[in-house]
This record gives sequence, structure tokens and C-alpha cells, in this order.
Amino acid sequence: MSFLLLAASLLGTAPLAAPQGKIVLVALSGPEDAMKLLGPYHHALIMKKTGKLKDIAIVVYGRAVAALSTKAKGIPEPVRNAIREAHAAGVPIYVCESALSSAGIEDVMPEAQRVPQGAAKIAELVSESFVPMQY
Repeated sequence: MSFLLLAASLLGTAPLAAPQGKIVLVALSGPEDAMKLLGPYHHALIMKKTGKLKDIAIVVYGRAVAALSTKAKGIPEPVRNAIREAHAAGVPIYVCESALSSAGIEDVMPEAQRVPQGAAKIAELVSESFVPMQY
């Protein structure tokens, strides 16, 4: 049996490992830092394309909620495009209702799923073995 696996790997036909690991990208940075604002969405797409992670999610709260506002001015188009692309790739984007309320934001991009508290959603995901990474 081990000979067959060795032969398969030498021929490049070895079975691919199933995706493992879970990560939650935590978006906190606001529009004052466009690169940090772009980071979680852009990186989620890169991570998704590798096929190495089982699950990727994004939780947005704090000043970062501005990126999801349909009425916010000054959000760079590459950020908006990255949000759309990450969502289209199957990455759920959770936005904190409390942070939206504090920022006076009512309307958000359709890619965002509202949750009552961003911190509670992060806790839920961590309890499901997601590893947090903050931006």
C-alpha cells in the first residue's frame, strides 16, 4: 500500500489533502488607513484561492464598518471590489450592528450580514476552532 502511495506521489497523482483550519479576519481599521481597510477582504480571497483552509470568515466592527456603508464617501473602489469578490468566493462577512449604530450607519452593502455584536460573533467563531487575525 505504501508503495502505491509513494508511486502516486512521484507521478503527481497523489490525493490532495482536504482543506483544514479555520480563520476569522477581524476588521477594525477605518478609512484613514486604506491598506488596512482593504487587507481582510483581499487576504480572505487569497486564502480562499489556496484551498488550504476549511473555513474563512470576516467580522467587521469599530471604524471598519464605514467600508460597508452604501453612503460613505472616500471608500476606495478597490476596497469595495475586494468586499464583493470575497463574498462571491463564499467568505461570509459579518458586520456589527452596535458599531453601525454608533457610527450612524443604516444602509450597508448587500454582501454584509448583520450581527448584534461583533465581539460575540468572534467569540462564537473561536469556540468553533476559528483562529482570529486582526487588521
